[in-house]
Amino acid sequence: MGLYQSRLKISHVLAALVFAFIYVNIPWESLYSMPFKDKQNYYDYLAYGQSVLSYLTFDRMLDYLLGEWLWHYILDNLIRNEYLTAESFFNYISFSLVFAYSLIVLSKANPIYLLFLFNPLVVDFGFTQLRHALSMVLIVTALFIRSRSIRIAVLALSALIHTSAILFIGLYFFSTWSVSSYLKNGKLHALRNKIIIASACISLAIGPALSVVLAWIGDRRSGDKDLSSSVSYLSFWIIVSFLFMLNLKRIQLNVFAILSLILLLTVAMTVITKGYSLRLLSVLFPFFIVLTANSAPRIRIPVVGVFLFYSIVQWMYWFRII
Repeated sequence: MGLYQSRLKISHVLAALVFAFIYVNIPWESLYSMPFKDKQNYYDYLAYGQSVLSYLTFDRMLDYLLGEWLWHYILDNLIRNEYLTAESFFNYISFSLVFAYSLIVLSKANPIYLLFLFNPLVVDFGFTQLRHALSMVLIVTALFIRSRSIRIAVLALSALIHTSAILFIGLYFFSTWSVSSYLKNGKLHALRNKIIIASACISLAIGPALSVVLAWIGDRRSGDKDLSSSVSYLSFWIIVSFLFMLNLKRIQLNVFAILSLILLLTVAMTVITKGYSLRLLSVLFPFFIVLTANSAPRIRIPVVGVFLFYSIVQWMYWFRII
């Protein structure tokens, strides 16, 4: 059920390395004309903040997950002990994220689709949401590992860096089960219903239920923050999600297609539930590219055309032109 049917192609690895090298050497922060806020927060934490590990207690396994123990352990032992500079470490994360996303795209799509990765969502994710980006790198790495025990170990490490990894790991296994069921019974309506139900559950979980769940398990981040995006910003994703859902027969249905469809529909539903859609879009992005590239021409051509226009609007918004 992996991205590659056999082994990684050396040509794809080389292409991904070159693409990631070019990508991370673009001065994104200078182009943005101001420091990336979340990245600066990490610098301030390392320079002036007290290590989380010095005051949090880890009595249960759940504490290691909620405290995202591995992330702070790495920061303490690599950067605070001056084995590696913070700038170098963060650059390695950005490079790894772009490299991983490039391999996903190259696994199922024409190399020209790599250009789609030049998007503000990828820049913000790979260069500012560094903890989540590192977790995602481990999840993608696990997708390429054939040994089940090693794969599970890598996935567990990703959850110790960012708790949201649990959601995406669970979504992957749910997508695997859904595809397997569909291949056995051939019932497209049943598959569609599973996608809709899963999307609704996730949308509620990251929306109105999030604060309740975080407070119940004692997570320090519980609160009533509104991290939702506007309808205008999400309009493209809403339209595309319905377009794909109405044309399931014209899509190559596999694990990653189902995963993409669930995330797409979840993003559309956050307009109602007020969930954090940008984080989902950042994770979805390379899989969305593959989904689009492998769709029938009557779907692929209009989606690509509208996406190019939408990307221009995204960049204008990112550069604060509009």
